[in-house]
Amino acid sequence: MTGTTPPPGWYTDSNDPSSVRWWDGSAWTRHTRPHPGSSTESTEPARSVLGRGPLYEVQELLVIEQPPKGNAASYVYVDADGHQLGSVHQTDEHGRVGVTLPPKQEQATAHFRFFDATGAVLACIEQANNSMGAIFKPLITITDANRRPVGAIRADTWGLGRNRSSFYVGDNRVGGLSETSWLSSTHKVTDGDKREIAEIVKREFGNNPLPDIPADGDSYWLHRPHRVSEPLGTLVLLAPFAVDHAFHPTT
Repeated sequence: MTGTTPPPGWYTDSNDPSSVRWWDGSAWTRHTRPHPGSSTESTEPARSVLGRGPLYEVQELLVIEQPPKGNAASYVYVDADGHQLGSVHQTDEHGRVGVTLPPKQEQATAHFRFFDATGAVLACIEQANNSMGAIFKPLITITDANRRPVGAIRADTWGLGRNRSSFYVGDNRVGGLSETSWLSSTHKVTDGDKREIAEIVKREFGNNPLPDIPADGDSYWLHRPHRVSEPLGTLVLLAPFAVDHAFHPTT
């Protein structure tokens, strides 16, 4: 890349015109995929949609809670080399980031946006907090950037020992996550056939392996040996956020 620094995105790999490589805004990463169409160099990043991009392709991601701003929670998703590949930011009901919000216990409905590395919205997240069901079995619902339904994550048992949650697409349970023991910091992630597809490992505050990235709480490693198809892939990506913030007892 020469001249004006381009925004993060997929660009033709100079070493292999049949592939595109992810540019994170400051450096080339190791993430590549087949070129979408022709071998002519692209001057624009590929369109961001659910199921595409490094967020969905790398095997290991670290999800790190950030210092809150105006009572708004936020998390960053980075790869093992510290490259930021995405983020979750709490917003107001209009989707605006960076506004001051009421304290968590006063928010009837919490709103979030899931972004890729370019800042494009991948998904919208909502959590209702004003019912007994929301207290004992927290639920987050996910729609895409056009507000079409993607799925939901519901806590089946939470704060009662060994925590378990389920992934839903419509009325169909398509997978879940559960702590491996009562005192475990590890969650096993399974698909609808109860096959293990990923693992989430909690890291205590101060045990962050990437100290140059600000953190305000726990961080979580998400290990995915294989690519997870949509829409389950997006639900799995948002599971660490659900575990840490959406299902955490109100404070």
